Amino acid sequence: MRPSWAARAAGPTLDWLRSRITGTRARVSLADSRGRKLLGRVGEASLAGRLDAVSDAPGFCFA
Repeated sequence: MRPSWAARAAGPTLDWLRSRITGTRARVSLADSRGRKLLGRVGEASLAGRLDAVSDAPGFCFA
């Protein structure tokens, strides 16, 4: 999926938020107006694979 302008603009903010949650089991995500996930960051790398397994990957729709 090609990143939208919003995803590109939000990248640095999500990176900063990741620095704040590093070492925790937290995540931050950016979704579009339809609830479709564009980007996400996790506090623990091991959490990313588990979230992908439950459809929390870019392109997943929360709506």
